[in-house]
Amino acid sequence: MRTDLETPIPKTGEFELHNTLAAQEGQAYWTRGIVGYFYRMYLREARTFVQRYPSCNVLEVGCGEGIMLHDLHHDANIYQLDISPVALKKATQWNGKVFVGDAMNLPFRDEVFDAVLQVALLEHVSRPDHAISEAWRVLKKGGKLLILIPNDITMSVGRMLLRKYPFRYPGHLSFLTPRRIKTIMGNRFTMLQEKRMPFNGFTFWANMYYQLVARKIS
Repeated sequence: MRTDLETPIPKTGEFELHNTLAAQEGQAYWTRGIVGYFYRMYLREARTFVQRYPSCNVLEVGCGEGIMLHDLHHDANIYQLDISPVALKKATQWNGKVFVGDAMNLPFRDEVFDAVLQVALLEHVSRPDHAISEAWRVLKKGGKLLILIPNDITMSVGRMLLRKYPFRYPGHLSFLTPRRIKTIMGNRFTMLQEKRMPFNGFTFWANMYYQLVARKIS
């Protein structure tokens, strides 16, 4: 596993957008008000997932400031990665295994992680298929992948009602649905669990988030 934190990141428009948003908002933005209500909903799911892997190698891709798993490092060997050095400055406060890196080109060897999290990440990259392929590559056979994506339509309606402009979150580069995620995964994973939030008994289009847990099979 490479541990060089100084690996240069290409200064693409995608990188600059992410870094600018990280500097302007900070991850604490997601913990407040109605936004915080939905954040805490998937926060519980992600933390429960990680707690199933004590003493295992776990990778959180797109960790931002690292607050989601900030107090779980004594339970699992958690590595955190984000493309934004601005966000990662805060993540280093509680975790020494923090990496500047691109979700579409992870700086790790093949098959080294027992679990990978891509929580509210894939909508922020231009090639989510590449990001999922990279998660597959670094997972051990039988390793688990947790993905959470937003419903961009309901999120945009929410931003409109809150009078936030632009209506579509400016950091979203890809529009994703459960069907598209499963198509990208192909036969490399088997689906273990699906959940829609906040109304799990309803379709994705009536919800804010879709989450799945999959196991690497090939």
